[in-house]
Amino acid sequence: MLYLFEDCTLDTDRRELRRGARLIHVEPQVFDLLEHLIANRERVVSKDDLIASIWGGRIVSESALATRINAARLAIGDNGEAQRLIKTLPRKGIRFVGVVREQRRSTEGSATASVTKVLVIDDHVLIREALRGVLRELKGEETLIIEASDSRQAMQQIEQNPDVELVLLDLGLPDRDGFEILSELGERYPTTSVVVLSGHHDRDRVMRALDLGALGFIPKSSQREVMLSAFNLIFSGGIYIPPEILDRRVQPPVAAQAGAVPSKRQASAVDLGLTEREMEVLALMMQGKSNKAICRALDLSEATVEIHVSAILRALKAANRTEAVIAAEALGFSPKPDTE
Repeated sequence: MLYLFEDCTLDTDRRELRRGARLIHVEPQVFDLLEHLIANRERVVSKDDLIASIWGGRIVSESALATRINAARLAIGDNGEAQRLIKTLPRKGIRFVGVVREQRRSTEGSATASVTKVLVIDDHVLIREALRGVLRELKGEETLIIEASDSRQAMQQIEQNPDVELVLLDLGLPDRDGFEILSELGERYPTTSVVVLSGHHDRDRVMRALDLGALGFIPKSSQREVMLSAFNLIFSGGIYIPPEILDRRVQPPVAAQAGAVPSKRQASAVDLGLTEREMEVLALMMQGKSNKAICRALDLSEATVEIHVSAILRALKAANRTEAVIAAEALGFSPKPDTE
């Protein structure tokens, strides 16, 4: 089995780890630890589970376990501070949180199909998940999806993955102007295609993105079917522009329309039809927090959080959490940065 993530390939048949074309030396226990975490990435793996699987239940000190985990992180370009791929959850265990694609070898022993690498740059976890779902529905196992939550991570990912073919860029990143990033990508990586995503899609913004070389502009408020059609067109070599922008009889920008939320102003509870407590819950939802995490952050019961989440979905006319996040962002609401 081949596990592909970021620029790494873990080959369980040959017991090899590669980063790009470079073979990375890892100790047998470190390899086993990586394989176990990746194979069980859908759950948190307890320390007892790791010890039973890797060491056969023998007594292992905390320092020995920590040393192996740190070695695994180092081997795949992660570290204990960032915990981008291997995350420690205090008093619970360890979880591999990177995006992984599984691939089986052909009978000749070589990898089967080539993959298209797509870099998704967005600071909202749920939106990245939604885009992952759309891309997988469209391209299946032919696509390897890499993620970044800000411009710094994005540039690191591109440097580590020079074969990225498509970049999905959110214009509203927290650490840098999206148009500056788009311009830099065009200058430094002219062969890489870039598609812009944004909660605001007035004509000036769309045309500026296209002038800077974007192959498309997809509003975050688009329905799933629209996004599928947009990506289909882009993968076929076309350029996607929102239909309303193509209409020369353009409506005034959203911020100028009566009753709309100005793009320069933070949306209020009244704008979104929510209570202040529901706004707090929504902000944590936009940070990708689970209901249990929201319970801990706001000191609420899980039943109360579920009531608030249901109220948020109704107010924003959303079918699920992801749609609620997209709707809130389109209305101009941005959560405070997660300081945890």
